[in-house]
Amino acid sequence: MQKRSVTVLLASVLAVCVLAIAPAAVYAEQGSSSHNDTTAEDSHNGNPGDETRTPRTTSHTQTTSETETNDSRSTDTRKHRFDTRKLQACNNRKDKITGVIDRVVQRTQNQLDLFDKITARTEAFYVSKGKTLSTYDELVAAVNAAKAQAETDLAAVTAHSTFACDADDPTGDVAAFKAAVKQEIQDLKAYRTAIKNLITGVKSVQGDA
Repeated sequence: MQKRSVTVLLASVLAVCVLAIAPAAVYAEQGSSSHNDTTAEDSHNGNPGDETRTPRTTSHTQTTSETETNDSRSTDTRKHRFDTRKLQACNNRKDKITGVIDRVVQRTQNQLDLFDKITARTEAFYVSKGKTLSTYDELVAAVNAAKAQAETDLAAVTAHSTFACDADDPTGDVAAFKAAVKQEIQDLKAYRTAIKNLITGVKSVQGDA
C-alpha cells in the first residue's frame, strides 16, 4: 500500500509539473542566427584582396569566434530557464508542486522506516527462539545490503526534492527527482524481497526440534 501511495504521488507531481512546466524553449536560436547573419554580411563586405587589411580581418574573425563561444556558453546556462509567462504560471502552482514532492519524500522515508522495523523484529524473533538457520547470516547480509542501497538512493531523492521556478532548468530538476524516486521504488522492492526471504528462512526452522 505504501509503495503504491508513493507511485501515485509521483504520478501526481509529474501531472502538476506538466501543467506548470512546459519544456523551455531554446531562446538562443534566433539570437544566434541573427548574429551569424551579421557576421556573414561583414565578411562579404570585406576586401580579401587587400593584403594590408588581412591582419585586421583575421583579428575580427578571432574576436567574432570568441564572442560566439562566450555567447554560446552564456546561452547554455540560460536556455532552460522559463520566460516571464511560464515563470508566472510556475509560481502560481509552486506550493502545490512542492507539497506533492514533500509528500513523496515523506512517504518514501516512512516505507523505509517500516521495513527497518520489520527487519529488527524478525531478527529479534530469531534470536529469542534459539533455533539455528544455516543461511541466516547470508539472508541478513542481503537485507543489510538492500537497506544500505535504499538509504543511499533516498539521499538522492532528498537532494533533488528542492524545486525553484527560477532555477536554471526547472523541468530538468523535476525529471531528476522523478528518476531518483523511480530508483528508490526499485530499491524498496529489493529491500522488501530480502526481508521476505529472511522471514521465510526464520519460519522454516521454528518447527525443528
